[in-house]
Amino acid sequence: TTTAEQNTPIIAVLPFFASGSDDGGFLATGLHDDLLTRLARLNAFKVISRTSMMEYAQTTKNMREIGEELGAGYILQGGVQVLGVRVRINAQFIDAQTDQHLWAETYDRELTALDLFDIQADLARAIAAKLSLTLSGTDTARIDSIPTESIIAYNAYLRAIELKDRRGLNTETSLLVIETLEKSVETDPKFADAKAAIDAHIELQTKKLYGHDVH
Repeated sequence: TTTAEQNTPIIAVLPFFASGSDDGGFLATGLHDDLLTRLARLNAFKVISRTSMMEYAQTTKNMREIGEELGAGYILQGGVQVLGVRVRINAQFIDAQTDQHLWAETYDRELTALDLFDIQADLARAIAAKLSLTLSGTDTARIDSIPTESIIAYNAYLRAIELKDRRGLNTETSLLVIETLEKSVETDPKFADAKAAIDAHIELQTKKLYGHDVH
């Protein structure tokens, strides 16, 4: 391990809590998963895997305990509330060693794909700013990327994520997830993340069909 890798900040993103309408539930789960994926693509910092984070969905542990258990120096926690055609997202960035809130923000935006991606980009930039990190050109491009401009396609993608998380990986759920993702791609054929997710679930189904273990 190089010195640079040792000094790279490690961040834990707690599962988002939902409030308001039922749409807040699937949006909170899906956005948490998608934000983790987008943050994990950056080189400026490391994020704890989603599998590890799900154990803390209903935790009563304090930030210091969570940080120690996960080996994370910082924690991002947030909540999602859907209000008709608008979405409100609260986020707090916390120093896990001192339990000090370093930054907090409330985003009140229209419920559009562009606004949801913009919020995720703002979160990444705010984290980097608080940690005095300089984002590379590659990281900046990844933060600013817009996978789809269709809220219908993005909603279907997030619903597929929520289905998988809520029901677990089994044949029936995988087929339903694929069907939901296909609706996403049908709405926006250029949505690469949805296409990749379909391929991943088809591969999963193929492995199960031929009796391979799937973990």
